[in-house]
Amino acid sequence: MINEGVIKKLSSTEKPLDKALHNRYNSMVCGPFFFTTVLCAGAMVLVYELTVFGVALFVEQTYAARVTVALITAGLSCLAIPLLYPILVSIGKIGGETWKE
Repeated sequence: MINEGVIKKLSSTEKPLDKALHNRYNSMVCGPFFFTTVLCAGAMVLVYELTVFGVALFVEQTYAARVTVALITAGLSCLAIPLLYPILVSIGKIGGETWKE
């Protein structure tokens, strides 16, 4: 077991620049709405994939056993959302905030 004094000593040796860079990275990547955006986008990806599967099933372009493929596709798409979030936020900042003009 690690003594709490050792943990405090290790955390006190952290440089202020490292802490500042870590905070800046978290604010850039996560932002104030990161988790809610990822949660809503993930839910919408799941709804979209199941809707596409349902329509394809209705028009007889696929069969019911392929529902696992649709769920795997939705799951992999949901895994890509947090990775793409910082890029999409950066693209969204190009051109400024038009509603404040």
